[in-house]
Formats: sequence, structure tokens, C-alpha cells
Amino acid sequence: MERLRELRTRRGLSQTALAERAGWGRSRVCDLEAGRIPSPNLRTLQKIARALDVEVYDLLVRPATPAGLIEREADLAS
Repeated sequence: MERLRELRTRRGLSQTALAERAGWGRSRVCDLEAGRIPSPNLRTLQKIARALDVEVYDLLVRPATPAGLIEREADLAS
């Protein structure tokens, strides 16, 4: 989950610190970030969201940015 890594680092948390907040070992966070758990269940997402003080939605959806909009427009044009 690339978004998980982004939110974690934005909050200045290490994988270990996030794991402690979620009640897990660091390897679980590492596996999630690396995509080795491709479809985390709702309970997992809720724990992560709580640990990061975000909504589950924030883990799943990347906010629209001007750069992202430009990239999508370029894809549509080709």
C-alpha cells in the first residue's frame, strides 16, 4: 500500500512506531507497505487508520493533485 507509506512518513512515524500504535509487529506494517498483503481486510484498515489518525477512505484514495490531473488528461489525450 503505497498510500500507507506516504501517510506514515508524512506523520513522521517509523514502521515500528506505526506497528506499536496498531498493536502489531513491524513486519506486518512492512508487509502491508510492500504489497505482500494485497487486500487487507476492513479490520486491518481500521486499525491502520486509527493509528494514523485518518479515515479508512484516506488509505484507499489518493487526493487529487494538479500533477495527477495533468497526468490523467495526458492519458486521455493519447
